[in-house]
Amino acid sequence: MPKVDIEWARSFAEKVRNTVASKRIRKKATGEDFGNITMSMGVAVFKAGESLPDLIQRADQGLYHAKATGQNRVVTEHELEHAELEG
Repeated sequence: MPKVDIEWARSFAEKVRNTVASKRIRKKATGEDFGNITMSMGVAVFKAGESLPDLIQRADQGLYHAKATGQNRVVTEHELEHAELEG
């Protein structure tokens, strides 16, 4: 998402996460209810001059931190940096 700050990106990711989690998954043929899908996401901001793999790696670290700390969460690179300083 070009030209947005990390808080806007986090807010957008939370809206996507909430929308997905609010939907029930049902088998079309029988109506059998499979429940909800949850998702975790990592959010990072592109830094001038960095490679795309570096950006993806930071977002991926946020994703895995979200999964390790409760799932169904959005974690930004800033939150991850803060968690690393505390732990």
